[in-house]
This record gives sequence, structure tokens and C-alpha cells, in this order.
Amino acid sequence: ISEPCELPAGATPQRIDWTAELPPKTWLRAQLRRAPTREALDAAHWQGPTPDRPWFDRDEEVRHLAGEGRWVQYRLALGSVNSGCTPRVTEVRVECG
Repeated sequence: ISEPCELPAGATPQRIDWTAELPPKTWLRAQLRRAPTREALDAAHWQGPTPDRPWFDRDEEVRHLAGEGRWVQYRLALGSVNSGCTPRVTEVRVECG
């Protein structure tokens, strides 16, 4: 889970992307949440691109993020399928507009 980040006035998340090493049979996904205050983030719901798809894939557009506010946070889920390897994340970017 990332540290909370305060966006500039009027800005909203537009895209989430990352740089990572993904060995065979491994995966990485992300969720976002936002709130009007830093303290309110703890109660905000984690979201993906749609209610049917709760996790963002790499370099995915954020079309709608429920809730309001300037405070944003992301979390990552890293996994592997029948592998002893795990992804190695070097950077996560939440682009805002």
C-alpha cells in the first residue's frame, strides 16, 4: 500500500502504470482509492476499472474513480502461478489530469 498522496486542486487520476520485472507465470495488478482527507482514506473502498473488474492492469486508463477528494492511494497485488518467482516492482506512476 502506497503512502497517501494529495493531488493538486481539480486533478483526478487518469492512468496507472508501473515498471516491473515479471518472470514467467507471475502477475501484478493494482487498485486505487480516494477521499477528501488523508484520514478518510482508511474508510475508502479500493477500486479497479469497473465493478466487474476490481483490479487495474499495467498502463490502464482510470475512467471513473468513485468518491471525491484530493487524497489518493494505490495498492499492488503481486502473485505467481506454480512458480517460485515473484515480480520485482521498481516504479508505480499514477498520472493525473
